[in-house]
Amino acid sequence: MGKTVFAGSNMVEVSVEKELAAAGNYTDEDVLSESTSAGTHWDFADIASQNGRVVWLHKSIVTIETTDLVPVLTLHLFNIAPTGTLNDNVANVNPNASDKEEYQGRVTFAAMTNEGGISEAQVIHNPPMPLGCAQGDTSIYGVLTTGTSFTNEAAGMKCLIKLMVRETIDT
Repeated sequence: MGKTVFAGSNMVEVSVEKELAAAGNYTDEDVLSESTSAGTHWDFADIASQNGRVVWLHKSIVTIETTDLVPVLTLHLFNIAPTGTLNDNVANVNPNASDKEEYQGRVTFAAMTNEGGISEAQVIHNPPMPLGCAQGDTSIYGVLTTGTSFTNEAAGMKCLIKLMVRETIDT
């Protein structure tokens, strides 16, 4: 989707949207992705202004373009592309042993609520959560999983994740 820089501040909002495969009912700890056979991570590209920087996560939002979804969702965050499960509707194994050093933590969204024509959940991080980009990279990578099962999914429903961060700028 994109990146918004807020004028006069070092706040940035990075968003990623996917059409979920939603191949069948989701159970606890299933991955939510765009494909059942070639799923990809959520790439929060250029979340930092320079390679290897730390950004501070202030707010996280997830929306799905349908109503009456109430699952708890978890976003696992990494500073490299994760190597665990990425395919939709498959049991999550993130973070795995290969990625444990690059794992930055997780955001657990409370049960979603109806807001107009979407289901949404958000987290205000207080204190902010540090996310360290890898040396040679300005991105953070994610895997979205279910925390609870749900059955009213529809193939192609759009899921949007927004991360609002502040970068600490060394002078």
